[in-house]
Amino acid sequence: MEHFLDRLRSDLVRRHGKGVLREPVDRVAEQMGEGPGASALRSLAAATSDSLLGPLLESTAVHERFDEIGPAARSALHASFGAWSRDRLKKARASEGRISDVAEHELVSWARRLGVEERLDDPVAQIARFAEGGTWVADALRYGIAGDVRRAALGRTSARGIPPHELAAAARKYLEACAADAAQHARREMLWRQTPALPALARLAESLRTMELSLRDQSGGIAARVGRDAVTLDASVPCLALGRTDETWDGRELKLVLAGHEQGELAFEPPHPPPRRALALVRAALDAVHDPSNALHGALTEALAMPTWKRLVESIEEELIAADEREVETRVVFRVALSESGAPVVDVAEQRRGARGRWTKGSRITPGAALASKHPIGPAEALALRALGDLYRPSASAEALFALVGRPDVVSERGAPLEVRRVEARFALADEVGGVRPALALGEARIPVEVAAPRVRDASCVAHVVLERGLVLVAAIDRDLSRLVLAASRHSAVVPDAERAAILPLVERVAARVPVTLSAALEREVAPLAPVLFVRIVPDEAGASVEIRTRLSPSTSASAGVGATLVSVLGDGTAEPVLRRRDLGRELHEAHELARAIGLPEEQTHAHLATEDELLSLIAALNAHPGVDVEWPEDAASRARYVGAIGRGGLRVTVKSAAEWFGVDGEVEIDGEMVKLAELLAQVRAGRKFIRLSRGRFALIEADLRARLERAADVVFETQRGQLAVVPAAGDALESLADDGALRSDEAWTRIRAKLRTGALGEIAVPETLHATLRDYQRAGFEWLARLASVEAGAVLADDMGLGKTVQALALLAHRASEGPALVVAPTSLGDNWLREAERFAPSLRVRLHRGPARHAALESEPPRAGDVLIASYDVVALDEETLGALEFATLVLDEAQAIKNPEAQRTKAARALRARVRVALTGTPLENRLSELWSIVSVVHPGLLGPWEHFRARFAQPIEKDGEKARLAALSELVRPYLLRRTKEVVTPELPPRIELLRDVELSDPERRLYDAERTRAITALAGADESQRFRVLASITRLRELACDASLVVPDAGVASSKLASLMELIDELEGAGRKVLVFSQFVRLLENAASLLRARKTSYLQLDGSTPAPERARRVEAFQRGEATVFLLSLKAGGTGLNLTAADTVVHLDPWWNPAVEDQASDRAHRIGQDKPVTIVRLVAKDTIEESVLALHAAKRELTRGVLEGADAAGALSAVELVDLIRGGVERDARRAKTTP
Repeated sequence: MEHFLDRLRSDLVRRHGKGVLREPVDRVAEQMGEGPGASALRSLAAATSDSLLGPLLESTAVHERFDEIGPAARSALHASFGAWSRDRLKKARASEGRISDVAEHELVSWARRLGVEERLDDPVAQIARFAEGGTWVADALRYGIAGDVRRAALGRTSARGIPPHELAAAARKYLEACAADAAQHARREMLWRQTPALPALARLAESLRTMELSLRDQSGGIAARVGRDAVTLDASVPCLALGRTDETWDGRELKLVLAGHEQGELAFEPPHPPPRRALALVRAALDAVHDPSNALHGALTEALAMPTWKRLVESIEEELIAADEREVETRVVFRVALSESGAPVVDVAEQRRGARGRWTKGSRITPGAALASKHPIGPAEALALRALGDLYRPSASAEALFALVGRPDVVSERGAPLEVRRVEARFALADEVGGVRPALALGEARIPVEVAAPRVRDASCVAHVVLERGLVLVAAIDRDLSRLVLAASRHSAVVPDAERAAILPLVERVAARVPVTLSAALEREVAPLAPVLFVRIVPDEAGASVEIRTRLSPSTSASAGVGATLVSVLGDGTAEPVLRRRDLGRELHEAHELARAIGLPEEQTHAHLATEDELLSLIAALNAHPGVDVEWPEDAASRARYVGAIGRGGLRVTVKSAAEWFGVDGEVEIDGEMVKLAELLAQVRAGRKFIRLSRGRFALIEADLRARLERAADVVFETQRGQLAVVPAAGDALESLADDGALRSDEAWTRIRAKLRTGALGEIAVPETLHATLRDYQRAGFEWLARLASVEAGAVLADDMGLGKTVQALALLAHRASEGPALVVAPTSLGDNWLREAERFAPSLRVRLHRGPARHAALESEPPRAGDVLIASYDVVALDEETLGALEFATLVLDEAQAIKNPEAQRTKAARALRARVRVALTGTPLENRLSELWSIVSVVHPGLLGPWEHFRARFAQPIEKDGEKARLAALSELVRPYLLRRTKEVVTPELPPRIELLRDVELSDPERRLYDAERTRAITALAGADESQRFRVLASITRLRELACDASLVVPDAGVASSKLASLMELIDELEGAGRKVLVFSQFVRLLENAASLLRARKTSYLQLDGSTPAPERARRVEAFQRGEATVFLLSLKAGGTGLNLTAADTVVHLDPWWNPAVEDQASDRAHRIGQDKPVTIVRLVAKDTIEESVLALHAAKRELTRGVLEGADAAGALSAVELVDLIRGGVERDARRAKTTP
């Protein structure tokens, strides 16, 4: 038959759930009230240690006790449990009814009224301390339930037997407690704002307030709950201590130490406490500081009345008193006795304090026993004991004493204290009757060498006892001094006074090795030796070795500040040697002063001058100090003599007309010798400040003249005949060389220079025949072109792409129409564009295309005249070099002048051969890869400005590209600046819509990757050790890799492998077409564009295509069709469509494959992003991951730096060698390794 308690348990679980079994028995009995049922339950509970209802009802002991309590008690228990169960169910239903009726907005309104709306989002664990059910409920809330207080308050959260209504009640209690805390904190805040009257409390309050604000941020503003007596004060430290708070307490007391509060130094012990406990303690401290009624206020005020520094003093005094009380009764000492030879012998003794407080003589103990004893042994004593542990080492006692310098535990045999003092060991000559005797000096003590010899043999230190003074003298002794003592001890004797002079040279030699102390008699004869400094110069193949020395005697010298202090020299007027004492410190000081005066490195008396110029600079500086002697080797041919400086005053310069340039000559006289200008320029170009003359003489080129020669060296060049030449446009640098009147020139130079100075000063109006309103920067560009044209100086207009270089050039052509015919040279694709632009903006000009088979006949039948403009392509100019070269044009315009960047190309030579009074180059990229491109363009439009190529390469290209010389880069920028104008879009057209650049990675498929990696591996193997002679093989391999990165069919037509890049392009075009965008697609590979066209046709996407095979008229028609909106996509080859075209109908540009030079890509992108564009332009680069395309992109930054370096003064980068190109191919090896690590 089922037991009553088992049935009761089942009934309770059925009615209330398993959570009822976790009810505390005490609380159930309390809720039953006072009666026989509650008494019976308490009686049962006494039979077991279980405190929860469930375990109690299951306990065997409780079952047995229940059977013993009698029928009346059992009946009362049954009735009480029934009443308790019904009451519990009634409360649960009432609570559930209230919760279900509460809408969320009502909860929020209620919380807002209480001022705790933000607490609704707190974690549900916060309500743990308000939930009924004991520890297990709190733990369940902290660790077993997710959610926030809001859900709990709305009855939407439950867990493991905790009814929702209990959670809701706990949540509401929590919110009400938060409201009460907030109200209390508001009251506390009002109190905390008041400044305490006591200064110490005021300072503490300020520091506590700062801590409170910081901890409030860390704890979310919630402090642990603190009981009434939880915070105590320890006035002795002083510190405030926090004990138990709430369930977050970890059992450890938290202290806030107030020592140092005057400086705001407060600290927690232990450090880094839980923020909520720390916040509770700080707030309690603020209450104690501000609230006079607080139980801790009075004690805290009294504790802070004593400054912390006084507590510090008291603490130290207490420790000293305690130390006195702890004074030891025994100690270990080191006893020093003397051997028969007088050497100190040390042993270890243990002493006891006698009845009168005096130490006994002590008993001897071993060093090992002393180390193992309980006596306090310091580091010095331990070192001494270890030294004494080696009984067989003669120097053991000396080493022990050396360790005990300054220690108080060294005594004599009789127990008298001894002071161990460290001194210097010296070789001494001690006074004896009738002469001097060698000795070892230890401070004031003199030990005869025969006595000292056994002590110094194989020793690192030596000791000597002076008992009458209570001293032990110890000194380190080096090997040189030890050997000298041993040597002297073998023949110890007194050197008679009569023979003293014989040993003086020996004393000097000894003094050079070890410190020496003289006898009193000798010391009286020693006089100080004043420094006499001189400079020794020993030339070598590169430069020279230089040393500052001091003269010891007419025939001897020494390095200044180095060597023996005692020297033996011949006395004045006698052949007898005497001793003199050098002042090494003074010598060194005066040597450093001299070094600074003559330009040697700071505080150096020895130096090596690496170049002849450095040597000559030194000699010139020494020339200004006639009192300083210079010592040369005996070879007189190595000497150099400074004769003076060459300045502008004596230089005479001559300029006269030559065949192509103006010839330059000049000379200056110095010390009766004529020096040519060519020689001065050669020295400056070599970076030298001096010029050598005949007979070992040399002269300085003054700094002012050197700077002017440096500038002139950039523009004065040497012709093939070895003569100096210059162009008038660079005349400023030349004319600055000589003083007024010192430059002689012919009439042609004078006339051209005057025209350059004054010919372009007047106001220049925009031609009325120009049918265009120029923007401010375009007007400034036209005026700049016109001013240079007025003095027939060439110009490079290098504005950013899309800024209207064509209309500025048309303005110039209209301005100069009356001067004669003009020729415009442009790429074939731009001829029709020039024709249209001229008809639109300059209809007064008679413009015609010079192309086709009938061009020669048209030229003969209608020769160009003033107002005519011929338009020809670069290829036609190369073909018609003789015909066009026979004509003379007033103005020559070279559009997209990067076409003549190769100085050896036929088109460049043909352009250079054209006859024109004014030459203008238009290009957005005057410099793409290397400086030779800039030289090539400038040599066509302004011949001679940068000199011949050999001159330009030596002065600019090599120093900038190979050596990265910023000064040369700046000089080039300054030289071309008057004749090269560049404006960027960001500066002059802020109204242009934004330009957005995106990089989209393309992942190759597995078949594509296998083909690519195989080709790269083959290329790396085949090109190992490739040099410049294999450059074309390298480039061919790179091209194959670039093609494989785009579309495998470009290299392996029958591979049957789809192109991931074209697939990515089609996805992109689908997106763009759906958004109504117009797209330009550029590629270097025409076959790739054709493959893209096939895919577009299959998708029925409208497109146009333009490449090098497209005839000129058809190009113009297709451009116009795209601009009218007849196609969504325009496929363009980078070379044919990347320049000169206006394609502002597009708002997206896609680069299928990165090209070497970013300027070419930028120029292509600017077909869309240019004046006339009213929509943002997006540039997208499709780049195959882990391929050579990523390496090419990495080069873009270096290319941009080179361009900025010349045009804007930034750093430069050089062109790629064949080895560097192979490195690009190898660049994928590291990426393979990385990819292998990340591939599963």
